[in-house]
Amino acid sequence: MLKWAIRLIVAAVSLVILAIASFAGLPWLPVVGDQFGSGPFRAHLAANETVLDLAAPDAGFELTADDLDARYVILGEMHGYTLPQQLDAALVTYLQTEGPPRWYLAEMTPREAIAVNEYLAGGDDRYARAVFDRFAGMRVQWANREFFQKLTALRALNETLPAAREVRFV
Repeated sequence: MLKWAIRLIVAAVSLVILAIASFAGLPWLPVVGDQFGSGPFRAHLAANETVLDLAAPDAGFELTADDLDARYVILGEMHGYTLPQQLDAALVTYLQTEGPPRWYLAEMTPREAIAVNEYLAGGDDRYARAVFDRFAGMRVQWANREFFQKLTALRALNETLPAAREVRFV
């Protein structure tokens, strides 16, 4: 009888361990599936890859006339440092020079947008820097040098554009 009790306890503990291991492994199922089943997708992406040269005037963007004339262009979240900010600046530059003028909808308050727009219009950078100091104090991820460098690039772009085509933040 003692042997049966021990076997029952071992079986129950084994089932609990197996259940925990299965539950812990669930988040990894998509990763494993991607590794073993993504060959066709990877091949498609490799065959249709577009390499961008962000220093080139058009940066290698392959946009149609309909793309350029779109009323709204949604870039999505562009958090990060150097490359996402450079890509964003290149795309905004391309769209602003090749398509109709657009506004840049940013995740900031109207007061912060006014400070940034003052800087973009050729004004003093102290208010824009104060906005970034506030962002840094809040420890938000877009409070970085690279984002401010993007603003500097957009300011330089604005210096080459007629007033009606200048980049403005809202």
